[in-house]
Amino acid sequence: MDYFSSFSTSSNQGASPSRMRKKFSPIINVNVCKGCLICVYVCEKLGADVLKESGESTAMGGVLPTVSGECVGCRWCERFCPDFAISVEEVEAC
Repeated sequence: MDYFSSFSTSSNQGASPSRMRKKFSPIINVNVCKGCLICVYVCEKLGADVLKESGESTAMGGVLPTVSGECVGCRWCERFCPDFAISVEEVEAC
C-alpha cells in the first residue's frame, strides 16, 4: 500500500452535510432591471454560468436575464448589478 492510496477521492470529503444541501436561486426584479446583462457576463466569467439572455425586453430596451441551471450562490451577479435588480436567495433543498 502506497502513501496516496490511503486518501479518499470522494468529492464530498470534508464538506459538512448542511453545506452540501444548500441551494440558491437568483431573483431578478424585472421592474428595476434595465437589461444591461452585466450579471450574465459576470456569472459566465466568475460564477456557474447559469444566467443567460432571455430574449425578453425590459422597459428601457435592454434584455432581461434568465436563470438556466443550478446557481452555486457565489453572489457575483448581486455585487456587480448597478441597479440592485438581482438578489440571490437560499432555497429549500430537495
